[in-house]
Parts: sequence; C-alpha cells; structure tokens
Amino acid sequence: MEQVVDAAAALAPSDFRLDYYRGVYLVLAKKDAVEAEKRLRTYIDAVPNNSELPPLASAHEWLGRLYEGQQRPDKAAEQYQAGLTLDPRNKNLHEDLKRVQRK
Repeated sequence: MEQVVDAAAALAPSDFRLDYYRGVYLVLAKKDAVEAEKRLRTYIDAVPNNSELPPLASAHEWLGRLYEGQQRPDKAAEQYQAGLTLDPRNKNLHEDLKRVQRK
C-alpha cells in the first residue's frame, strides 16, 4: 500500500486523498502514529464531505482505530461518534463504538 501511495503522490502531489490513504496505511502498519494522526486530521479538516472522495466518517473511523491501538478508548469513542454523526447508518462505526465503550 505504501508503494501505491508513493506512486500516486508522484503523479498528483496535491491530491487530498493522499493524506487519507497515507494515514490509513500508517495505522494498518502500526507505524508513526503521530504522522498517521496528522494525515487523517489534515484530510478531515481540508476535504468536504463529498461522495467522490473517501468519506469523512471513514477518516474518523481510522483515527478511532489508531487511538484504540494506543489504548486510548475515550479518544477512540470520540472519533467513532464523530463518524456516526456524519454517517449514522454505518454498522462498523456502531460496532466500534460499542466495543470501546465496554472497556
């Protein structure tokens, strides 16, 4: 995934989606949590909720996963709730929120 994001960055370095995908990659790889958080927050702050881009609810979900991995369930719950505010029917976010609230 990192190679794909790097290749996309070479072709379109100002594409907002790069922040999202780089953040997701870093969360999945469990690398550089500070950079992952920065990338996902930059995406959330810069991108309108547009159907042609990765949904903002998904960016909140990945931030929640990052915080869960850091054993920060309160921060994770905040992000899952923010995602549900944007996408109230998202089953994954409902499950994620329930999981962290049980801890």
